[in-house]
Amino acid sequence: MRGLSLLSTALIIIGISNTANLFMESNCSNGVCRLSPFPFPEWVLPALAMVWFGMGFIIFYKNPSKIVKRIWQVLGVGAVAFLFPYSLYIHYYCIHCYIDHMIGLALVALSLKYETARLLSRHHRKVH
Repeated sequence: MRGLSLLSTALIIIGISNTANLFMESNCSNGVCRLSPFPFPEWVLPALAMVWFGMGFIIFYKNPSKIVKRIWQVLGVGAVAFLFPYSLYIHYYCIHCYIDHMIGLALVALSLKYETARLLSRHHRKVH
């Protein structure tokens, strides 16, 4: 499970760093973070992404309740399921966003694998 922890930490840090690029003035002035179809400021989605990635530390290291994990997982998959096709539909091609989408899905998959590994470890301890 140590390998999963290191991988999840690396992905979380990369996700936060990559999302931070959307706040850089040079990127925004080139239209990278301009999401005009939404009725809220342009910084909201990158800020929410950073919060979601930051929550990954809690998911992987503090072992919160199952409902908290599920909410985090559903928010991640739901955001990608909506934002990726929508970005293609409105011709909004953002490499930073797409990288975050892939990292987010990888983190959700890792969290499910980590959860399974914990359950198997617990079961193994009970048996022996």
